[in-house]
Amino acid sequence: MKKSVKIVGIILGIIILLGIIFFAIDYNRAKNNEQPMLCVQIDEANDGGTKIYLGLGYKVIDFNTLSGFDDVKIGTWLMNYEDFNDEIKKYNEEFEKKQYLEEKNISLIVISEVGYSSARPAKSYTLKLDEMYTLANLIDSLTFSNPNETCDGLSNYVIKYNNGDMTYGIEVYDDVTHIVRNGGGEAVLNDEQREQVNELLRKVF
Repeated sequence: MKKSVKIVGIILGIIILLGIIFFAIDYNRAKNNEQPMLCVQIDEANDGGTKIYLGLGYKVIDFNTLSGFDDVKIGTWLMNYEDFNDEIKKYNEEFEKKQYLEEKNISLIVISEVGYSSARPAKSYTLKLDEMYTLANLIDSLTFSNPNETCDGLSNYVIKYNNGDMTYGIEVYDDVTHIVRNGGGEAVLNDEQREQVNELLRKVF
């Protein structure tokens, strides 16, 4: 009886030791974003190519989604694909923004003051990815008036795409803000759009 218990204990010890060794090897591979080497594939997600592996006491999920989310996660057998939904969602949102800007051929947006005075240099602000997406999407959603109907107001700021490939003026009044298109035509912002633009204008200073 004692001999049997000892044999079982030795076998369990070997299994646990192997599990630790296997986990350490695949953990290091996961850190380097490499596929596991000591696991068996048990499933494949319908997202473009994500594979799920089972190891000796651990699980590995090798993400490879259509949007380009490429990462390797390692954890216990209780780890699930859905545990990373928030991370995937955030990545997908960033991917969609980059794709939108690439389709519009927008790589840079700068908002600058219009320098009517030589007292100080005009200030400017270079937009970040999220801000470029927000502003470009906002401008795309606007309905511009006929160029012949544009008022004679002066722009307080200028929006430049890709160092001047496309420009828009911003006319700021006490209770209304206009976006003026290069070549004529303007659009009046609603309250939500005005606040989005004002948030960017505050960063110019």
